[in-house]
Order: sequence, then structure tokens, then C-alpha cells
Amino acid sequence: MARKDRVVIKRIVATVILCAVFVSPALANFNDGLLAFRAKDYEGAAKQWTPLAEEDDPRAQTNLGLLYSRALGVSKDGQKALVRFEKAAQQGYPTAEYNLATIFAKGLAVE
Repeated sequence: MARKDRVVIKRIVATVILCAVFVSPALANFNDGLLAFRAKDYEGAAKQWTPLAEEDDPRAQTNLGLLYSRALGVSKDGQKALVRFEKAAQQGYPTAEYNLATIFAKGLAVE
């Protein structure tokens, strides 16, 4: 194997490792939130998803919107739910787009 090939392979391996280091914590927090949600620990789910939603993770934004719209682990707040769904929908997240359309169709949290 040529020296250039080894350098390229080392760079690819380093990139993959760096990606794994930075992506894993976010994925773990999201999955921890799902586990909490499934265990009906809605406050715990909100704690896991809030930082991710603030970093523009559309899954976390959508799930937080659900928690706010149904008063699960947080105070019921249609406006906060609407904002979370809008941010995720703007990123093309289908579930958020559906939830946002439902809010508009039913006139919830909007005039």
C-alpha cells in the first residue's frame, strides 16, 4: 500500500472517530429521553430533549412540542408546542409538519 493511501485511510478513520465522539452524546440523550417517555417519566424526557431542541434537533423539538401540547411533565403551553413544531417543521421533519397542520386545522394555540 502506498504512503498516500495510508495517510488517506488514517484521515478517514480519524474523521469517523471524531464523528462518533460528537454524535454519540446527542443520540444517547435523545434515546434516554425516549426511554424516560416510555417509562412515563415525562419530566425526565423533557430534561433530556430540551438541550437537544435548543441545538435544533427536530426530533427533540417535535417530542417537546408533544409534551407541551399534552401537559406531560411540563405545564400545558400551546404556544411553546407551536414554536417547537414550527422549528422542526422548518427543517422538514414530517411528524412536526403533521402536528403543526393539525394545530392549524383544529385552531389550537392559534387564532
